[in-house]
Amino acid sequence: MTTQTGLRGIPGSIRSFNGIDVITIGVLAVLFRVVGMPIYRVTSVAFPYNIGLRFGIDIFLGVLVVVLVRKKGTLLAYTLVWWLINFFAEGEDLVWLIGMWFPMIAGEWYLSSRPTYAGSLKEVLIGVGILYGLFFGLVYWVYLVTFYELVFATPVILASIAIIAVGVVVGSWLGYQFGNRLRPLTQ
Repeated sequence: MTTQTGLRGIPGSIRSFNGIDVITIGVLAVLFRVVGMPIYRVTSVAFPYNIGLRFGIDIFLGVLVVVLVRKKGTLLAYTLVWWLINFFAEGEDLVWLIGMWFPMIAGEWYLSSRPTYAGSLKEVLIGVGILYGLFFGLVYWVYLVTFYELVFATPVILASIAIIAVGVVVGSWLGYQFGNRLRPLTQ
């Protein structure tokens, strides 16, 4: 028996989360903030172009939560929760929420339009990895160039996007494999 969260005024897909789903989304969003961001920042001292690691961790945890919960609205809830944690913990820019909105909606739309939400590795790789991860990586570089006027040489931008792509693919595959192994524990 599952206990509904009883959220009124929220779309039906998000209202269908039970207590275990909400805790899973929250714990993985906290893991991104508490574990993922410090690893990314510590390794940036030795390897300044480690943005692929940051996106790999984000996509790994995003795929993991999508595979564990498998309900419409999971990617939306996960992204908003980790953004809110970053906003209150370190004052994350509001522009990041706007920048994440389009990739998140694209990934959520793709996953929700499939017969089974996150039913296969291909769906997860396209929905979370490509539409969310790579598109968010491109938004990140537009943000850097536009707001900070960082004009990198074209090879550096292309190399960074390739590193993000590797992080997205590895994170998607690991998250899907790990999520399928843990899924019986959340049922």
